[in-house]
Amino acid sequence: MSLTRISRKNLLRGVLVLLIPWGPVYGFERLTFFSGASQNGLYGLFTGPRLEADAAFSALGGILIAYLLRPRYAIFQVSLSTLTVWSLFYQFCETFRGANGLLHSACYQPGPDGLAGFRLSLMMFSFAALPVFVKAAGQNGFNRKFRPLAAIFGGVIVSVVASWFPLANWFSGASYSPLFLPFQAAILFGAPGLICGILSARIAHSLKIAAASGIVSLLVITAPSGPSYAPIATGACSCLRFHSGVCSLWLEEYSSWAG
Repeated sequence: MSLTRISRKNLLRGVLVLLIPWGPVYGFERLTFFSGASQNGLYGLFTGPRLEADAAFSALGGILIAYLLRPRYAIFQVSLSTLTVWSLFYQFCETFRGANGLLHSACYQPGPDGLAGFRLSLMMFSFAALPVFVKAAGQNGFNRKFRPLAAIFGGVIVSVVASWFPLANWFSGASYSPLFLPFQAAILFGAPGLICGILSARIAHSLKIAAASGIVSLLVITAPSGPSYAPIATGACSCLRFHSGVCSLWLEEYSSWAG
């Protein structure tokens, strides 16, 4: 009886490690995609919260993986899961017959800048990896030699997680208000910086490493400039599907400037 229970537990653990978090994300996206392809009424229900669902599935999957595997193996598993999603969405896709009777590829479009897959993968990886870093930080789960690197990497991840949707709302114009601009900027960059410093200091046990992590995180969020800044802004517009005047005018201005 004891061996049976252990085998069942290990089997369940193996299934979760193999399918989490990419499985629920892929299933939800495929369901949304084929609802749109078949033009049924479910497409409007699924397509609105797609990114929020992807972020939630990734975060919940990351929590499970953090408790099932050691930190180094958990990060490796999350990386493979992210690569799997990117491959299935943008590289290896089936074909379907559209309403016009023609065959079409089910691969997602890479977007006007070609980096839509990178943005989705970055978001998924960050949301899934964050619970691993948080749990490992509380239990000194990182090797002492690699703590500084892990602290900086964890700081970048938490900055991406804390800034992603607020920045997307800001760039799309959904939450942009000139009157409250100083307060919005302080929240957008101050709150993630504070969280980044706390997590990095807890991992590395060093305020200097925490400060370095904050600098690196800020560079990662704000480094792109000029034409290369388009991935963030176009990603904000496309991710939110917010076709406001602010977003449309910005894209038109960028296209004329960069082209």
